[in-house]
Amino acid sequence: MKKLLLFALLFALSCSQSFEPQGTVSADVKASNLVIENQTTETIYYAVFERNEVEIIEWAAVCTSENAINSNDTKKIALNDDSFLPSNQAVVYWWYLGEKMGNTFRADKVRPIIVTVR
Repeated sequence: MKKLLLFALLFALSCSQSFEPQGTVSADVKASNLVIENQTTETIYYAVFERNEVEIIEWAAVCTSENAINSNDTKKIALNDDSFLPSNQAVVYWWYLGEKMGNTFRADKVRPIIVTVR
């Protein structure tokens, strides 16, 4: 009976743990701003590029205070007539803080959101 209870407890704990925090991340254009909304339970990190640049640039996902958006917070990036040309699309990449490796953390899975800005 004790083994059955232990198994049930371990099964319940393993099924209740989520590798993805609850909530969503969205990006959209609102009032001449690219707005990234973090409606998750954790801080996210982001990078934004013009869609055509994505194919030719080299970049790495980093986790710093400059590219962090706290849980239930918003980041606004002002747009102008030259923003995200020539494609008129922004690619917003976002990720969570991942495992600690040495003296730094690595990003977890990087997720894209494509936003048409005009």
